[in-house]
Amino acid sequence: MPEVSGYDATGEIRELERSGQCFTDDRGPLPIIALTANAIKGDRERRIEAGMDDYLAKPFNPEALITLIQKYARVPGHASDTFHDLTNAHPEAPLQESPAVNDAPDITDQTLPIDIEELLSRCRGDTDLVARLLEMFEASSAEKVQRITDAVNDGDRDAIGDAAHALKGAAANLAAAHLRDRLRELEMIGRSDDLSDAERCLEEVKAELQRFLAAVPTAIQAAHRND
Repeated sequence: MPEVSGYDATGEIRELERSGQCFTDDRGPLPIIALTANAIKGDRERRIEAGMDDYLAKPFNPEALITLIQKYARVPGHASDTFHDLTNAHPEAPLQESPAVNDAPDITDQTLPIDIEELLSRCRGDTDLVARLLEMFEASSAEKVQRITDAVNDGDRDAIGDAAHALKGAAANLAAAHLRDRLRELEMIGRSDDLSDAERCLEEVKAELQRFLAAVPTAIQAAHRND
C-alpha cells in the first residue's frame, strides 16, 4: 500500500491482537474486508488463511458494500456468521451495453459505450454523481493515455502494465466494457515478454477512448432521462 500488501497488513493486525497490543471489543477481532480487482478461484480460501473476514470484487455494487458493512457492524437483521462472497459484479465479467436513447445523437455504432443503467445503479441513482464521474474521467484521461503511450514508446513492460491497469479500473468503474477490455488486453501485453502487439493495442485503446469521450454528453443526458 504500496510497501505493505493487504495480506501482510492483515497478518500484522492479527498478531497485534494476539499479543494484546490491539484491543478488540466483545464482538471479537477487528473485521478486515479486502477489496480486490481479481476475484478468482481460491481467493476466498487465501483470504481466510491470511486472517481476513470477507471481500468485495471491484467494481462492486453499492448495495453489496452497505450489506457488508451492516453485517460486520452487527446491524439487527443483517448479521451473519458465514463467510460469503459478494462478487455478483465480477470485474472481468462482460458488461451489457445499453442502447442510446432514441432522441440522442448517433455515437459511432448507435450504441453508447457506457452502460448507463449499470452506472446509475453503482451511483445509487445519483445522476449528478454520474455526471461528475464522467467529467472527471474525461478531464484526466489524456494524461493517463500519455503515460501509456510513453511506456509503449520506451518498451517499458512494467510501466505499460501498471498504467493500463490503472485506466482499466477507472473504465470498469464507469461501466465502459469495451474500453475496459482493450485496456485489459494492453495490460496483459505489458505483463508478458512480448510487446510486438503493444502499439496495435494502444491504437485500439485510443480509438475506443475517443468513442467513449464522444459519448459522455449523451451518456449524461441519458442518465438524467433514466432518473
